[in-house]
Amino acid sequence: MPESREPTIIATKFITVEHTVIDDYGGLVVYDTEGGRTKISNKREHLFPLFQQGAYVELGLAEYMKKPYVATAQLAKAPAPPAVETTTQTVKDTAKV
Repeated sequence: MPESREPTIIATKFITVEHTVIDDYGGLVVYDTEGGRTKISNKREHLFPLFQQGAYVELGLAEYMKKPYVATAQLAKAPAPPAVETTTQTVKDTAKV
């Protein structure tokens, strides 16, 4: 029997989960907040609990027959939102006592 070996990760991808659906084959279809769609095979069912709405997830992609697939996944720390430039204004007190 051939030895099972760890898949070689060829790329990583970060997504924020919008929602998920189980397909007709028992795989998980993940829709992200940027409009992307990623399928997780039912062979990787142990990864399904990571994909909760709003979760920021790092996907490890491997390749099988020249097609990428999700081999690993882990929760990741979300990047900080971009800085917002603010200005301050002096407020004149107009109340009379």
